[in-house]
Amino acid sequence: NLSKQKKITLLILFILSITYFVIFIPVNSSSSEGGSVFSIFSIDENATYPRVAKMLKGGKNIHELWGNLIIYSDYHYGYPFYFLSMLVLLPRRILLGDAFFADKVTNIFILRQMINVLPIIFAAVILVFYKTQFRHVFQSIFLFLLFLILPSVVRSNIWWWHPDSLTFLFIALTFFFLQKDDYQLDKNFYLSAAMCGLATGTKLLGVFFFLTIPVYLALAHFQHSVNW
Repeated sequence: NLSKQKKITLLILFILSITYFVIFIPVNSSSSEGGSVFSIFSIDENATYPRVAKMLKGGKNIHELWGNLIIYSDYHYGYPFYFLSMLVLLPRRILLGDAFFADKVTNIFILRQMINVLPIIFAAVILVFYKTQFRHVFQSIFLFLLFLILPSVVRSNIWWWHPDSLTFLFIALTFFFLQKDDYQLDKNFYLSAAMCGLATGTKLLGVFFFLTIPVYLALAHFQHSVNW
């Protein structure tokens, strides 16, 4: 059970998270300068959006449907990025039918908020918990805000639909589950390994963390006499 102090910390971080998410709505809900649907800062949105649109087209039969879902034809970024982007837009695709494809501005806005802004907020909360366990209210708030106002983080949340935030979220979850496992090598250890795999599968940035799991196993063996 969470103590009263932890509940207060969590409530404040929740309010700050909603505020932070809402702050980016006005700028991300409009298309970029010059009337373009996609960002002027990067060609990524222009290159990656058609892949997600293809995944949402469906198919005349199960083979075409399955092909559209798994053969996304752009392997600079991994399948978790495209699959989660597709899931975010799927309810809107179902509700609007074929009219969905015409409203690219709204679709890109949703992707920017849900695939960029939201995951980085979750990552910040998880990393703060990893460090403070929410025991210290002001320290938790300071670390949370410090992470989210870093220039590179703020910049990546403006006109930017990209896999970086998802990758950081999976990395944060890797360490979170390792902390919960505490060298027991139970379900939390396997969840951590899975998160590490998702981080690597989303973007090659995750490769920098792939040694986390074998190093953890070595520590469990030498410090806690866990059998190989």
